[in-house]
Amino acid sequence: MGFNMSDKKQFLLVVCVFALVAIIVGWIYIGSNNEVDNVTNFTIIDGKIESYDAHESIVELPYIYKLDSNGRAIFGYDKKVEVLGAKAFSESNIIDRLAISININIIEDNAFDNLEDLEILILRGSNPPVISASEIQSLTNLQTIYIYKDYKQNYLADSVWSLFADKIEII
Repeated sequence: MGFNMSDKKQFLLVVCVFALVAIIVGWIYIGSNNEVDNVTNFTIIDGKIESYDAHESIVELPYIYKLDSNGRAIFGYDKKVEVLGAKAFSESNIIDRLAISININIIEDNAFDNLEDLEILILRGSNPPVISASEIQSLTNLQTIYIYKDYKQNYLADSVWSLFADKIEII
């Protein structure tokens, strides 16, 4: 009992097909993870980040989310996160780098409370988010505000963000 040449070819063909399917599924999975934000550490209500629950030094604010049946924010494309709410970081934390997503257009007063360690702020949006100067000034350890090259003029033309031009650098 052995394999004849025809059986070996069929076996190799089946193995190749399964391998190809596995590669395609892997690419789709990897691609989808690069496009979706994991927002499970955030409490989000009507597009506003109300609070952040994890204690990490590097935080990327979510771009988009959807709600599960329990009302928790999860992976998804249904809703944009547009506001960083007051007391969003009210829990003690160790954040030293914070990236503001492209859809955030308002940063409420006291949103940056408890961000004493924040040194780097990354702004991804083309339009500067509305914020008070005192909110940025509350970031006493802030060293650098990174902005994409194409958006720098928008921030320098803004009445609040322009006050911090000496901290603005290009990504």
